[in-house]
Amino acid sequence: MNTAARAVGIAGLGYTVSKGGNGVSKQQLHELVERLPASEAAAAARHLEFLIAHDEAPVDPDMLKRIDAARAQPDPGIPHEEILREFGA
Repeated sequence: MNTAARAVGIAGLGYTVSKGGNGVSKQQLHELVERLPASEAAAAARHLEFLIAHDEAPVDPDMLKRIDAARAQPDPGIPHEEILREFGA
């Protein structure tokens, strides 16, 4: 099945989000917040604040250049056998 065609239900609440899509409206989010136990409100607020800050954070052009350079020359990593020798398995 195509990944984009798969859907994920949100905890059996009747909402479906397509992977990679934007299938939940703000109204549906408001409804979920209304159903949220008071004991979870602080955690939900922190998570939403993180999502907002993450979305708005500016990306430094120099950092993007360094990321592109690193991706162009990936580190070969450490062979599995070497890890087993070092940590004794």
